[in-house]
Amino acid sequence: MDLYFEASALYYGSELAEMGSSNPWPDSDSPVWILGNELSARDDVEELNSEVLSRFLFTYRKEFLEIEDSGYTSDSGWGCMLRCGQMVLAEALQRVSLGREWKWSSQETLDNDQSQKYLQILKLFQDSKAAPYSLHQIALMGESIQSKKPVGTWFGPNTIAQVLRKLSVSETTNPIRVHVAMDNTVIVDEIKESCGFIGDPSQGKPLLLFIPLRLGLTEINPIYFQDLKECFEFPQILGVIGGRPNHALYFIGYMDNELIYLDPHVATQTSTPQVVTLGGSEDKTYHTDRAYRMDFKDLDPSLSLCFLCKDESEFEDMCERFLFKLIRGHNSPLFEICRQRPEHLMPSSGPEIPSSSEEGPGRKAEGNKSLDTSDDEFEIL
Repeated sequence: MDLYFEASALYYGSELAEMGSSNPWPDSDSPVWILGNELSARDDVEELNSEVLSRFLFTYRKEFLEIEDSGYTSDSGWGCMLRCGQMVLAEALQRVSLGREWKWSSQETLDNDQSQKYLQILKLFQDSKAAPYSLHQIALMGESIQSKKPVGTWFGPNTIAQVLRKLSVSETTNPIRVHVAMDNTVIVDEIKESCGFIGDPSQGKPLLLFIPLRLGLTEINPIYFQDLKECFEFPQILGVIGGRPNHALYFIGYMDNELIYLDPHVATQTSTPQVVTLGGSEDKTYHTDRAYRMDFKDLDPSLSLCFLCKDESEFEDMCERFLFKLIRGHNSPLFEICRQRPEHLMPSSGPEIPSSSEEGPGRKAEGNKSLDTSDDEFEIL
């Protein structure tokens, strides 16, 4: 059963719901790690709430324009992993444009330049086909690169990573390079070349790195818990997308043996891009200071680690952390890191989304939606 950190207020739609507790974080000496920042549950309550509130929250939306001829005007029941992917990408763009320490406020205290940068990011994710990273574009791209994923099909962690990679290439103004490390292997030289780190460093692009993993058959192997905790302490961490069967979540940190996450499973009215203003009623639907928590043992074994490196030095630092914190001395590391592609791995020009190696037995899905069996059986019952 999930527990949650209740904060002072939660805004969904047009209603501000007051929570009652003045100190919702557990009274504990254990540190709380949120996306690379270490805080105290006792002494840093206000900052903890601000950390959660400053993340983009993309949830189910209803009554948006139909996704082409699919009949769908809401993603309730099938779009949770698509929304988690949006949250990761938005966090990356926010960090590149505004910095890791930037904080969102409903009081419109930001200067005009920051406000404009923030709103430009938000508009990239509006529920309209015109927005490059909208639910519409993500769902349609999933359909185009893998015919067995029509609109309304659940995505798994690997699929959403591959779709965002394709969309980022199509978006000419995109300031980052998305790379998906397949076969449990981070290949350093390929990533450097992709981001333009080799040659003139000034021409390089920030890196958004997805590392899709399967850490067990039907249940996550406990030997990986400590390594996952280590990842949340890296300054480059953007979070983890995964969750439970049929229930995708965006994990942003941990405390003791519990993961801290944002939950996309609330259906709100779609917003109107033309009227979104910083701190306005539309904008508030994209933020919450309520974060939930769940035990590591309840995590589905299929997940994706997400990292951001703004330049080559941050990438090199991350690779060193991988090597010394996660790989050396570990009999079963989360993944491997290589300077060049090993001969036994397929070339990087392989299929967009692997299917045969990830397929598992299908099971009955919620409702009458199509079942995604090509992505580690992630969202199934």
